[in-house]
Amino acid sequence: MLGPSPGTERAQDQHAEVRRQRPMCIRDSPKPTPTTSPPPPIACVFAPALPIVAHHGTRLATTRPLAVHRGRGTAARIVWCNEIASRQGVHSGQTLAAARAHVSSLRSHDLDPGRLARTRRAVVATLLRLTPRIRGDGAGRFWAEPVRLAGETGTAPLERWAHDAQALLQPLDPVAIGVRPTAVSYTPRTLPPIFRLSHSRRRSLSTRT
Repeated sequence: MLGPSPGTERAQDQHAEVRRQRPMCIRDSPKPTPTTSPPPPIACVFAPALPIVAHHGTRLATTRPLAVHRGRGTAARIVWCNEIASRQGVHSGQTLAAARAHVSSLRSHDLDPGRLARTRRAVVATLLRLTPRIRGDGAGRFWAEPVRLAGETGTAPLERWAHDAQALLQPLDPVAIGVRPTAVSYTPRTLPPIFRLSHSRRRSLSTRT
C-alpha cells in the first residue's frame, strides 16, 4: 500500500498548525435594541387678538370695533380686525373705506411693524416662564414645548400647562392652546381648532426665537 508522499505530509502538518493557532470563535452576544423615547409634546399658542392689542391696547380690544390697516388713501386695506368688527362685516383684505361704510364707529390704526414686534417679544418673554423653547409663527401664533415635572405622565400635566399659559396671556383673550401629539386642547368655542404640528415645524422649533 502506498503511503502519503512527503509533500502531502508537510501540507497536513501546516493545516494542523494553523488550526492550533486559530483563536476560538466567540459568538457575540445580541446587542440590545435601542429604545427611542417619544417626541416631546408641542403646544400651539394662538392669540388672534395680538395685532389688535398691539395697536389699540387691551382695554379697547373687546369693547369696540377695531382694525389695523396697511396703505394710505383709497389703497388702505384692512389687515386685521377684532371679533366685534368682524361680526359687523369687516374682514381682512377689505378697503378701509368699505369697512367704515359697514361700521361707521370703526377705529383703525396704520400697521406699525415695530409695535407689533414689541408685543410679540413680550409674549415670548411671558411664555419663557413656562417653556425652555418657543418659536413665533406669524403675528399671533407661537409653537412651544410644554414642561412637565420629572416623572409626570399623562395629559393632566399638559392640561395644567395650557391653563397656566392661558392665565399668563389673559390680556390677549381669547387665546387658543392645543398640545400635540397628546391631543390636549384648550380652545375657546369662537376659535377654530388647533391643527397638528407638522414634522418640519417640529424640527425647526428653536430656542428663544
